[in-house]
Amino acid sequence: MATKTVNISDIETPEKVKTKAGASHTKSSKSNRCTVCGMKTNQKEGTCVLCKTGITQAYGELKELLDMNNKQG
Repeated sequence: MATKTVNISDIETPEKVKTKAGASHTKSSKSNRCTVCGMKTNQKEGTCVLCKTGITQAYGELKELLDMNNKQG
């Protein structure tokens, strides 16, 4: 079975999403910082949508698995 090597820099990371969201965000409403990842959010609870849905945690776990896979060969 052939394995496909995935380059981590090709994955859309939460950091890249933050940059895109910050560049296109034009609302003048008060924004808070997410208590989990520190990204700006307008959510009243203080947790961004990425963290609420578990995307940030899943990204971290995927990154660890890819790193381990790349080290093994």
